[in-house]
Formats: sequence, C-alpha cells, structure tokens
Amino acid sequence: MSGPVIGMSDDMPDDRFHSVLRDYALEDRVGLKVNSLLASYQTARSGLGIALLPTYLAEGEEGLVRQTNVIPAMDTDLWLLVHPDLQKTARVRAVLDFLRRNAFIRKRLLAGEAD
Repeated sequence: MSGPVIGMSDDMPDDRFHSVLRDYALEDRVGLKVNSLLASYQTARSGLGIALLPTYLAEGEEGLVRQTNVIPAMDTDLWLLVHPDLQKTARVRAVLDFLRRNAFIRKRLLAGEAD
C-alpha cells in the first residue's frame, strides 16, 4: 500500500479503526483524519488517500481498489430493531422483507467477500 492513509478522528467512538492502523503499522502514514465512515469513503474516492472501508460500501466502486483481505477485527454485527407495535404493519413488513431478501442475496459482500 502506498500513499497517505485516511485516519479517523480521535473522538470516534469505535476504536477498531485506530487499533487496525496500529496493528498494520500505518499510524505514521495518516495524512488526514475524518470524523465519519462516509467522509473516509468520499475522501478515498477523491484520490486523497487509502481508507479502511467496509466491502459493502467500497467493493465495485470505480476508482477504489481493495488493498488487503478481510480484516477480522473490523467484523461487526448487523441489527435491525423494530418497535413491537409496528412489526406487523404492512409497510414495515414490506421493508423488513426487502431488507432480509437483499441481505441474503448480498451475504458474501456483507461478509467482506468480493462478488
């Protein structure tokens, strides 16, 4: 990997980003810090550096190239919470069904595997 690394600001609540940069000895290469995952994504798309991004966000994006395999330390669970009173309404049910189908269809991508 060459070029500056896009880091996360120190006030980010998720320390996994900082830990991975330490583990991969990339802390000294941080040239810019941002305060959100989307800002990191946009900065990388603009060609300003290398970002730590989830595959579901970056895979297949023009101008972005995967530089490493999946980083297990970045795994996270995906939760979808719905108020019990709304679970059976038609509109909410339609959204839940849509999300469930698409999560299953894109399971490999969500797991960090390229399609």
